[in-house]
Amino acid sequence: MKDEYKKTISVILKSYRKEKGYTLEKTALICNASPSSLSRIEKGVYYGHYDTLVYIFDKLGISFIIDPELIEYYDALLDNMYLGVVKLDDDIVNEYHDKIEDNKDNILNSLCKHRYYAYEFIYRMYKKDSLCEDTINEILSKQMSFLSSEDKQRVLDYISVYYRRIKDYLKSKKYIEEGLDIKTDKDLGFAMLAHRYIRILNHEKKYLKAKDYISEAIEILKKYEAINRVYNCYLILGNIYSDINETDKAIEIYKTVINYHKNFGTGNNFVEKNANAALQNILWCHVKRSNDKKRTYRYIQSLDNEDDLKRFTYSTFELVLEFFFKIKDKDNFDKWYDYFIKCDDNSHEKTYRLSKLLKDILDKGFSDDNLDKAFKLLDDLDIPYDEDEYVLVNDILIDYYKSIKDTKRADELYRKMTETLK
Repeated sequence: MKDEYKKTISVILKSYRKEKGYTLEKTALICNASPSSLSRIEKGVYYGHYDTLVYIFDKLGISFIIDPELIEYYDALLDNMYLGVVKLDDDIVNEYHDKIEDNKDNILNSLCKHRYYAYEFIYRMYKKDSLCEDTINEILSKQMSFLSSEDKQRVLDYISVYYRRIKDYLKSKKYIEEGLDIKTDKDLGFAMLAHRYIRILNHEKKYLKAKDYISEAIEILKKYEAINRVYNCYLILGNIYSDINETDKAIEIYKTVINYHKNFGTGNNFVEKNANAALQNILWCHVKRSNDKKRTYRYIQSLDNEDDLKRFTYSTFELVLEFFFKIKDKDNFDKWYDYFIKCDDNSHEKTYRLSKLLKDILDKGFSDDNLDKAFKLLDDLDIPYDEDEYVLVNDILIDYYKSIKDTKRADELYRKMTETLK
């Protein structure tokens, strides 16, 4: 018998006896068992064979389902639904959730009842249903002690997702680490926790630790053919290499993510989101990290096709325009600026505003008067720009002046920016 079910049986027998007001001796007499055996079952130290327990439950008139074949079937339904969640396969998730709901009454009257509550929570989190913290607390207080170590890891993973969604990142990290600390064979629950944890480790610049976790997560996810999650791990691994300035390694990994998207096809938002991020990160590596302007130029030109342009996000256009601005290539800047206007219909105010500002600077030239006029354009657009944007624009201009070795103007601009932000 699975360890997580032993406690349930102990609780059921003890509750039944107390509800009836029976002594151990009377209960033992009814079910043809010894009082000492029943006592050991209630204390959780002895259970015997399934058939013995089924006989005892039948004699006592307890309708709770502990039949091993049925329990195995219910377990399989829950496990297969969870595998669909890991694979991000809606068809599998919906198929098995429907079967679970068809058997709900029996499952709730069986040894699987606590697993049902736990997996229903995971299902609702996967479907992005609205939940409140009371639901979390109920699972933690009433269900967790009845779950296996693997089930606890799976639930804690999605509790961490809940807190991340409401932007309580400290609690999210707390539950991830709590799940990883559970001593169990490293399986799907561990892999899901690990693949979320590496984001945190990367942010904290704990790169070696992150790479260890990511390698383990990838191997487990591959074993279960959860390929979408595998490529999400590769995307994060690329970010790690980018952060530690191993740019070529990062770019190669990002390319594998994009190629997977091309081979997979459209229709999966998760895969498409990863591909978009990889495309932008390759550009980021070129524009921000590479001193080889010709290489960056060639890569951007290779993206001038319908398929890649469809995947451009606002930030991606921002990087391309920043590059052409820095090298003072007005023709290409205007070309990609037109792409941005057509593709995104000016709907992203910040990028639109920044792009228009840089375009105005290029059109009018890099003189002090024209820079002041360009900044005035932000006010003329009647959309107040924020501090981050002001810093970004000035950083671009400072980099430009450094590139033409006008350090005096770069220092002046930096000093002016610092004083403005005080």
